[in-house]
Amino acid sequence: LPIRRARIYNRPLTAEEVADAASRSADGLLLDMDLTKIAGYAPLPNPRGAKRFLAYGGDFGDVPNDENFCCNGLIQPDRKPNPHLWEVKKVYQNVAVTPIDLTAGKVRLFNKHFFANLNQFKCTWTLRTEGRETQSGSLGRIDLPPQQQMDLTIPFDTDATPGEVFLTVYFRLPEDNEWAQKGHIVAWSQLPMNQVEPQRQSPRPDNKPVTFAATPQAFIVTAPSLSVVVNRQSAAIESFKCGGRELFDRPLTPNFWKAPNDNQYRNNYRGRLGQWQNAAQNRNVTSVEAEQVEPGHVRITAKMTLPVNDTDYQITYDILAPDTLLVTAEYKPDPAKKAPLLTRFGMTFAVPERYANVKWYGRGPQESYEDRKTGAEIAIYQSQVRQMVFPYIRSQDTGNRTDTRWFEITDSQGRGLTVAMLDQPFSFSAWPYTITDVESAAHDYELPYRDFTTVFIDSKLHGVGGDNSWGARTHPQYTIPGDKPQILKFLIQPIP
Repeated sequence: LPIRRARIYNRPLTAEEVADAASRSADGLLLDMDLTKIAGYAPLPNPRGAKRFLAYGGDFGDVPNDENFCCNGLIQPDRKPNPHLWEVKKVYQNVAVTPIDLTAGKVRLFNKHFFANLNQFKCTWTLRTEGRETQSGSLGRIDLPPQQQMDLTIPFDTDATPGEVFLTVYFRLPEDNEWAQKGHIVAWSQLPMNQVEPQRQSPRPDNKPVTFAATPQAFIVTAPSLSVVVNRQSAAIESFKCGGRELFDRPLTPNFWKAPNDNQYRNNYRGRLGQWQNAAQNRNVTSVEAEQVEPGHVRITAKMTLPVNDTDYQITYDILAPDTLLVTAEYKPDPAKKAPLLTRFGMTFAVPERYANVKWYGRGPQESYEDRKTGAEIAIYQSQVRQMVFPYIRSQDTGNRTDTRWFEITDSQGRGLTVAMLDQPFSFSAWPYTITDVESAAHDYELPYRDFTTVFIDSKLHGVGGDNSWGARTHPQYTIPGDKPQILKFLIQPIP
């Protein structure tokens, strides 16, 4: 797209100037002016006080318009890459690395180029155990002509530390050139050395007591280093304390709604799947029961039905000494009843704003989704909550990280909580605002920064789609069938 900058006006715009700007296409214009000086401008919510933003059709009062239709490609109008550029880069790369015998370090290279020899690049490798780099090395420049393949052995130590191990092979520029700097990765492949295993295998409590008390409103569970309050009417966890310090700002509740992305606004996503938007809020809790399983273990089981086909849904909370909360959410539909696709299957809660540091073991560093994740490498990453989301020109779902083994969200002193998988990796995201905020905004600058962070934990999210932006739906393998059982398991522990 052409990159254009609107003039900086220090006076009100005339109707002719507004029309002229619109006639040159509003898409991608970078406004850097006092917005109130646009003739006929109707102020939008601007909680951050922004005076500079990427505008699109309709922002000039121009009618008719195509909104942001030509403003949502791989590169934003100010040349900032959109997250999906990394997926395209990975899919288009011209080097393939496939395993032959990884226990012996043997792999096969295929040079997919038609004219370039691989000796134009420097080959390096990294071995990560449980997400942390344990070994690395260089294979130098490999002489492999176009459209040819060869086998090679990577000389890593096979007696590596036990745990989940990944081998990543990179091809980098050996020196600066006209289009990128030395070290730029032109191709990479990550190969699993072993199968992912559960982070925790049915954790066992220690011998310290865990007790519970019942009131008409709640069950209050007390462990040596943890206090949990479960509301008996909603089945939500309303309080999660460690050492008297409250870690939750909003309760832990079920969540079945993903805000649409730009592709989905135009494929009748709301019309097809909108039944799930308020399904969690309108759940009907039929029972919440507590039991002392053993001295260091209290279990709370909540049964309920969802308003979509009266589907059975159950949450089990296991509180184990000294400081562990296990959460199991189960979706049990009647296979005889046709249900719309789920937009997500997960749970959500919020923590106070001061917990602003995020660390995770999964795909990154950029966001990823089920049908857009091969361009994100599995490793350990760190970020800030406000950097976990992407400022899309039109506000939409953002910030998801797939194949997560665990994540931490902490304050400046390192205190907070950790969430880890039990059976399978999950998706998570952390937002400085809410789903309602996203769906109410048309631009990133309209999104407020709340005094809490919304956290989402999902077994899976409905994919982003994108075959086109005018009706194509997400491919079936990246959706969540509403007529099939779903389960999500994870644990939460405080970080004192």
